Formats: sequence, structure tokens, C-alpha cells
Amino acid sequence: LKAMLGEAWMPALRGLCRRHVLGRRCQARMAAGIQAVRPRVELPGDARGWVPGLSSSLRSGRSHARFTGNVAISQRRLDEFLEAEFAYLSSCGYSTIKLEHILAHSTTRELAILIQKELPARFATRLRQIESTIPEWRELAGLARVHDILKVSFRNLRLVNVDTDSLDAFTDVIVDLRKRHKGIIAIFWEIGRELKRRGHWNDQEIHHWIHQFMNSRMGTEMLTAHYVLVAGLKKPGTGLVDTRCNPATVVQSAIEHVRENFGVPDINITLQAQQGDIEFSFIPSYLFWITEELLKNSIVATMMHGEKTNSKKDIKVIVCADSHHVGIQISDKGGGIPIDLTERIWEYLFSTTPHEMQSHFREETPLSGPGMGLPLCRLYVQYLGGSLNLMSMPGIGLDVYLVLNRIESGQGKVG
Repeated sequence: LKAMLGEAWMPALRGLCRRHVLGRRCQARMAAGIQAVRPRVELPGDARGWVPGLSSSLRSGRSHARFTGNVAISQRRLDEFLEAEFAYLSSCGYSTIKLEHILAHSTTRELAILIQKELPARFATRLRQIESTIPEWRELAGLARVHDILKVSFRNLRLVNVDTDSLDAFTDVIVDLRKRHKGIIAIFWEIGRELKRRGHWNDQEIHHWIHQFMNSRMGTEMLTAHYVLVAGLKKPGTGLVDTRCNPATVVQSAIEHVRENFGVPDINITLQAQQGDIEFSFIPSYLFWITEELLKNSIVATMMHGEKTNSKKDIKVIVCADSHHVGIQISDKGGGIPIDLTERIWEYLFSTTPHEMQSHFREETPLSGPGMGLPLCRLYVQYLGGSLNLMSMPGIGLDVYLVLNRIESGQGKVG
């Protein structure tokens, strides 16, 4: 075993032999060994076609997973190793990732190695964050659900092997991960409401807790989205960034999308591009989602204010640029924001949209969710090196100013 697994694994193996139940000291040794030399796991049978993958096969009653070299480890021992590694990674934290660092990895192999290095620590930290929320966290259905989602993702990423000729099994893990994580934002809305209803935390404490989680989640979202695009699973391309992104075209697509999907025929949305052909390096998918969220807010305000005052239902969008920045202004006549709410609109869970309208605008994107859209927009804009500001004229309307750095000059980083 020493020759096969390496010196770093010896403390962990001795610890397992000495103790049936792992103590803290043994866990630390095991975790250090696993961190230094991670074993390659081979599933019994064909690992391909494994969505939902590794976790289901390990839960299905097979008692052993095999390591390269025909060394068998029982299911119980494997669970202990993973639990020890979780304890280690959750205590170490993780480093921030700059966008430039993500984009520097341009092949699926490079990205697979980066993802397997970076994401497990994020999942472990978020799992520990959930477990330390309140002593009875398992009684909150939303917390228990998110915990299960993250635990499966942690396990799958630690056990899939990227040191093979084919990355098909790893790709299956990423596709499955993104599918299972897609609805997490809506679940956090439920969690926040329940924490407040039970009197555990106030609005500021809930906002801070969700912000920590969402900041970490950006790393997962960006890395896995980049991998999917580089792997060509959606369309051929080089990844997240379009070096010739036309912001006016993206904004026009967002306008057409909200018209077609949210039924707003009586609202006139116009687009004005100050320059003819603006092109810059940017991430068009996130520009689309940010613009969509901001437009939805303007549409709701315009509809509600228009019903009260019979005012004009117009929304005006302007796109402009200089050599370093791209600016987008969205102006409406939706009555603006009351002065006493100008700070609260950036809080997670805070929303002035009636419940019936929230269900009307329900659509899952990385930035959508009741009371989540605006703070998430600002979080992603700041990560991309830009700024998002509002200018409200109470009783009149609202101007939204979105200023974006061209990617090559951005200094954003993700948690």
C-alpha cells in the first residue's frame, strides 16, 4: 500500500486501522493525506452513462469502490475518508478566483483539473455554513434540501477521475451538477423567509448569510458554465467570453425575450444605440440575464404605477460606449422608489413586487428569484468589474445606470 498510494497516505491508513470511529486527530491526518495524494476511483462496471452517476451507484448496494491497482476499500471506509476530507476542506476555506484566471484555462482538460481543485472546497465551506446556521437546521426543509444537493456534488467531484483519456464521466458530473443546482436560488428565498418567520435572524443577518453563499456560488456557476461552453455541449465556441460582443444586440434580445415570455404588449420598450456598431469583449449570457432582470423590475413598476395614474407605459433603453466602458441606461415612468426604501432594495428577499406578479415572472436563471434579482445583478456586475446604480425620482420614475468594463480592463474576482 505504501508503494502504491505514497507516503502521504500512511498516517491515514494507520489511523483507520487503529480506530473504528474517527476522532478529530485521525481525521486531520487522513485529510492531509487525501489532500496530498487523492486516489483514483474506478467504479465497478462502466463509469460512462453515469448521470446521476457515481453517487447512485455507490448507494445502490455495491459494497466496494475500487482504486487503481486493485486495492478495494469498503463503502464504510470510503465514506469515512470523504467525511475526513470534508472536515479538512471546510476548515481551510478557499481562495478567490479572478475572471482572467478562469478564462486562461481554454481546454476541457485544464478546466476539469481546475474545477476538481477549486469547487470541493467551496462545497465543503457552504455545507459547513448550512450546518452552523442554527442547531435545528435539519428541521428546515430548504436547508436540508440544499445540504443534500451540495453533499452529492462534493462526493461526485472528489470521486470522479480526470486522469483518464476520456473526460466523458467528468462531463456527466458537471452536467448533472448544473442541473441539480439550478433551482437553489429559489430555495434560498424559502429558507430566508422561514428563518425570519421562526425569529432566528433579522433582515440584516439573513442578507449577510445569503450574500456569503451567493458570492461563493458565483465561482461554481462561472467555472462550470465555462466548462460546458468549452466542451461544446451547447454550441461551438471558446467559452464564456465573446470577443466581439455587441451590447445593443444582447439588450435587444433581452427586450424581445421579456415581451414574448411575460406578456407586456401594452408597454412600449424602445432601444437607442448612441454608436453604430459597439463591440467589446464580454460575457453575453450574463449581460442578457442582468438586462432581463432590470427590465422586469421596470415592467412591474410601470404596470403598477400605470394602473393608478394612467401614465404613459414607456421604458427607454440607451446603449453607449467609450474606449474603456460600455454604458446601459434603463429609464421608466413607474413612480420611482420611496426614499425610505432606497437602501433596502439591495437586500436579499426584499421585494416590492406583489406575489401574483412574482409568479408571473418566474424563470430560472443564475440571477433570478423572488427578492433576489437586484442584489444578484449588482453582485455579478461588480464581479465583472462594473457598477450598477439607481437614480429615483419618487412619484415619477427610475433611471438605472449599468456601466461595464471591457473584460481586458476588468479586475473582477469571484468568491
